[in-house]
Amino acid sequence: MRSLPLGIVVLMVAAVLQSSVVAQANWRIGAPDLVLLAVLAWNLVSPRNDGLVWAAVGGLILDSMSQGPFGAMLLSLAAVAAMASFTEGRLFSSSFVLPLVAIIVSTAIYHGVYLLTLFITGTSLPLVSAFQQVFSNAIFLNLLLIFPVFWIARRFSLTIWPVAVEN
Repeated sequence: MRSLPLGIVVLMVAAVLQSSVVAQANWRIGAPDLVLLAVLAWNLVSPRNDGLVWAAVGGLILDSMSQGPFGAMLLSLAAVAAMASFTEGRLFSSSFVLPLVAIIVSTAIYHGVYLLTLFITGTSLPLVSAFQQVFSNAIFLNLLLIFPVFWIARRFSLTIWPVAVEN
């Protein structure tokens, strides 16, 4: 768990930015999901299976700042981390297309699970139109931001777990 202190700091900063700066900005097309991006990027580059821990920490931080039902963000991020953890950081290190596919699928899972949780807990909202609007708006910004976040996560991962050089 060498990455846990880093995860706590990164996820706290991302959650505060997402809940304050990003939420207050007038994006006109939605807003990026900074915690989702951080959790997904870490799941894709980490050689360890600690992405679920990052999802739990990020979900708890977001839930503590949200007016929604407690645990909804945790459940959404855990679903994303579980999906992304199947690769164990191997598939995405050499492909340009796979992080794009991963963020599209992850955004759908994240918002789908969150909206379904809102529906189950009794929040009245038009589920299909809400999902279409949130997904179509968030996906564009998440697609733009996945590569810088992925690159930063890869740098942190290589710092924590340097690649062994054989002689």
